[in-house]
Amino acid sequence: NRQKLVRKAKEIKAFENRLKHFVPVPVMYHCDHENMDLDWLEEAAQCSAMFVTFKETIHDLAGVQKIFLCLQRIIIENSGIIKEFSMDDKGLVIVVGFGLQPNVVPNPAASACLAALQIQHSHTIDGSGSLC
Repeated sequence: NRQKLVRKAKEIKAFENRLKHFVPVPVMYHCDHENMDLDWLEEAAQCSAMFVTFKETIHDLAGVQKIFLCLQRIIIENSGIIKEFSMDDKGLVIVVGFGLQPNVVPNPAASACLAALQIQHSHTIDGSGSLC
């Protein structure tokens, strides 16, 4: 389906001009100065992002490690990629991407939702709020 779109875009220059309005300026600058055609469109793909936050404060390193390992297992099982794992004064935050190379999936939004449900379920499994 994407290959058909690429072929059609190469044939119809007007489509390319309309599409350029949705591409960031730095990318268009690179394409224009390198005399590139729409080959870059083949790399376009749908992706989803998920932000996981924890309300409770985790003070010990062992607790953070336990949470990370649990989340990592769930995220990898659902073809996600951890972009960021950080803790600040607002708590623990994990940023995850789905549908990114090399873990492209047909429906990254569904993968993100499934992972979110599994994380929520694993977080409430024993009622105490401890993860996995």
